[in-house]
Amino acid sequence: MDPVLIVQCVLLPVVVIDLMANILHTRSVPGSHRRYVLASVRAVTVLAVPVWALIGLADDLAGGAGPWSLGLDAALLIMGLWVAKTFYDRGDDNWFKGFGRRFRRRWRTFMAPRGLARGAA
Repeated sequence: MDPVLIVQCVLLPVVVIDLMANILHTRSVPGSHRRYVLASVRAVTVLAVPVWALIGLADDLAGGAGPWSLGLDAALLIMGLWVAKTFYDRGDDNWFKGFGRRFRRRWRTFMAPRGLARGAA
């Protein structure tokens, strides 16, 4: 079996999950738990469509596919990159935004030296 086909079959459910998360995220209420969870799913699956299209384009170029197939894969690649750039840069309900700052603050608090409790002598 073709290894490219195996990779595309593995990526296809991720692409469908990304598509459904995009649709449901646009229909959910801002600030809700559902929107928060869907934004997290979108952040994890953001590169599924461009990678899937890039693998298909490379396979079509190597296999000598016709112009329709090449055009479709190129359009999918461009669309996936455009969607990733346009819609994933917004920070609404995205827990990855500011993650490094929160992590450093919690790490410093965790690693701070522990002193004597107040009032202890």
